[in-house]
Amino acid sequence: MSLPSGPRGGGLSARTADIGVAAAVTLLVVVWTLLTMRYESEPLNRTVIGWALIAVGCGALCFRRRAPVAVAVVTLAVCVVYYPLSVYDGPLMVTFALALYTAAAEGRFTAAVALGVVTLIAVGFGEARQHDGNRQIDDMSLFMLAGWLVSLVAVGRAQWTRSAYLGEVEQRACSWAASRSWRASCRALSSPWSYR
Repeated sequence: MSLPSGPRGGGLSARTADIGVAAAVTLLVVVWTLLTMRYESEPLNRTVIGWALIAVGCGALCFRRRAPVAVAVVTLAVCVVYYPLSVYDGPLMVTFALALYTAAAEGRFTAAVALGVVTLIAVGFGEARQHDGNRQIDDMSLFMLAGWLVSLVAVGRAQWTRSAYLGEVEQRACSWAASRSWRASCRALSSPWSYR
């Protein structure tokens, strides 16, 4: 089962919906980063690399249903490079959050859990290597990040389970309708009043 693509009998295709979500996330990340640039500065080459990473991370979301685990890995890698490199702490992490949720919602639960664990280990290791007064994330924030990642995977898994259940209900309804129709035609043929 996969994420629903839109209302039945019309609506947006899955591809169009993914492009729309990617555009909305891109708008959020770009506007937030531009606002941050008003208060911070960094060398031009780092800024260019940062914008390229934003483009890759947000652009990968266009393929989130087609290759959910690959998109989650790409967005995580982009975040791993972007945050230590750039002074502008924009919301690029939203791309990874959405990709992690999508991986779980598309039924790639084990990969989503593994990526969440790798993320926590990497952040914990990075923070442990910082000098005492130079930590970026305190212990409570690290605990909150863990809860956030667990929540994303859990909600994605719940969406996958719900989609699977609805698919099974639809399949049963179709099979019941078909068997009902078959029984009705058998009764009509076996009736003494039917013409042969």
